[in-house]
Amino acid sequence: MCASKTIASICDSDISVRVRPCLGQWHRYVITIYV
Repeated sequence: MCASKTIASICDSDISVRVRPCLGQWHRYVITIYV
């Protein structure tokens, strides 16, 4: 699950704000799992 780790790092970073619109569903999916 390399993607999960990569996305997790992005979520923790301020870049998440920029990548947020790009990921879209992915961001929601990850947040649902982590939260």
